[in-house]
Amino acid sequence: MQEFKVLLLGDKKIGKTRFLKKLSNSFKINDNYVPTIGVNVSLVDLFYDSNKIRLNIWDTAGDSRFFGLKEKYYIGADLAIIFKNNINNNHLIFENELTSGIKKIYIDNNGYSMEYYNDIICNILMNHSN
Repeated sequence: MQEFKVLLLGDKKIGKTRFLKKLSNSFKINDNYVPTIGVNVSLVDLFYDSNKIRLNIWDTAGDSRFFGLKEKYYIGADLAIIFKNNINNNHLIFENELTSGIKKIYIDNNGYSMEYYNDIICNILMNHSN
């Protein structure tokens, strides 16, 4: 089984934790908002061409008060999922801090299904690892 480190980056209240819960099938419609403090790390298994892929997902805080160690979170990352919004360009702050070896996906709440994101994530990671 291949394992990859994936970062969730973006402003506060943009949907990083909700995305993670949907990806891991632990989302409940009545979940109350609880801000991430620092980082929460979760393991999520996906399947790609009959192979199991383990994602070590780092759900980072979007509030600038918790940015002190964020560069340390980026070490060893294979993929960054960067959340955008239509109000500002704050996603560029996160993008500019990443090293060149980290692949990027941008999410802008466009309503795609989780299956779509599963396929995109797996395709990028598997092609990146070869």
